[in-house]
Amino acid sequence: MNLEKNLSELGLEPKESKLYISALELGRANISDLAKKAGLNRSTTYAILNSLSDKGLLTTVIQKKKKIYVPAEPDSLERLIERKNQILQQILPRLNGISNLPSHKPIMSFYEGENGIVKTFLDNLTAKDEILSIAGEGTFNDLIIRKFPDYVQQRIKNRIHLKLISLDTDTMKTWQKRDIQDFRVTKLVPKEQFPFKVNIDIYNNKVAITSVEKNIGLIIEDSAIAETLMLFFRLTWGVI
Repeated sequence: MNLEKNLSELGLEPKESKLYISALELGRANISDLAKKAGLNRSTTYAILNSLSDKGLLTTVIQKKKKIYVPAEPDSLERLIERKNQILQQILPRLNGISNLPSHKPIMSFYEGENGIVKTFLDNLTAKDEILSIAGEGTFNDLIIRKFPDYVQQRIKNRIHLKLISLDTDTMKTWQKRDIQDFRVTKLVPKEQFPFKVNIDIYNNKVAITSVEKNIGLIIEDSAIAETLMLFFRLTWGVI
């Protein structure tokens, strides 16, 4: 067992670990003996001794007008860790409050052009079980069929069910007739009342938005956003 490495993992600096072990082995010692035992120069040893003293791992006594260093019992390490944990619990709320890390924010991926739209759309093949979709004009379907004609077959192969809300057009009525064989359920709404301008897919913890008109695709990866839109979709689905 490498005690120096273990102590470093508990939060001591490598030289602090070396000097503390040396102090334990010597019991009581002056700075010269400690420096020699630890293989450190005198000035470095002095600075580290002060650091160990601040951590409660070392005390000093005066013996025959000389400063003698006495290591604290190893159990003191447990108290040191407890103090650190207390400090951590006190500052964690403040650290989380000021955190600006990406993990606390939605991850957004933006794509442009036809290939970007297709890439955005095809990400829904990563869905674990179901896609909730709102689709606009048929131009988008034409693009997917042209760029990736095997999409429906791939979705079926992956056992990904699709719930689709789309516009009441002749094209979509034809699609609706294939729902069972295409592993899909489609509900249509009046085009005049609901002229959808973009296509939205909700799956896993993602929301994918595509627009043929603007030639863009956007994937938002965020559990709260996806779950909220899933609830809204199910609410809408239930009243159509």
